[in-house]
Amino acid sequence: MDEIYDFKWLVGDIDASMIFMLRDGKDALGSYCINGLNMNGVEEPGVKFANISDLTNFINYTTVRFANSLNPEDVVDIPLRNILVLYENGNEIATEKARGLSLDELEGFGVFDGRVINNGYAIYAYKINEPSEELDVVMKLTHTFNGLSMNDKINALEDINLANYQRSRPKKQK
Repeated sequence: MDEIYDFKWLVGDIDASMIFMLRDGKDALGSYCINGLNMNGVEEPGVKFANISDLTNFINYTTVRFANSLNPEDVVDIPLRNILVLYENGNEIATEKARGLSLDELEGFGVFDGRVINNGYAIYAYKINEPSEELDVVMKLTHTFNGLSMNDKINALEDINLANYQRSRPKKQK
């Protein structure tokens, strides 16, 4: 099976379940929503079905790009393996005392007003819905992947591949 999958369903699932605000020390700088997935350093994007190398590259080199809803040139990139951290530290919409995360905690990278941002900025994530079962599987497995034994890595790749296959295959009409 040489089909190539792109994991684009992750974009919709993340968009349907989470947003965040970027803040500096005093002000909210914008509301951010998912803009896409980027596979950094990989020449041919996409993942061949059941290809261990492609799946491993997907886990290790994919970043999730979030863009400011008012200025799409203001972006924050977070490694796919750390999206779970964003969800685990997400706030409820009605939370009075929200918790923020630094870009360092997420191993993220951001640009605001044409400048790279780092210290003094925080991301305040808000859960707007529970993540889908498949998104939850992918977040948990990509987050722990590098610490797994070789056998557990193969099992994780199989689970990620299966979740992607189920979400990417065309739905049959009844």
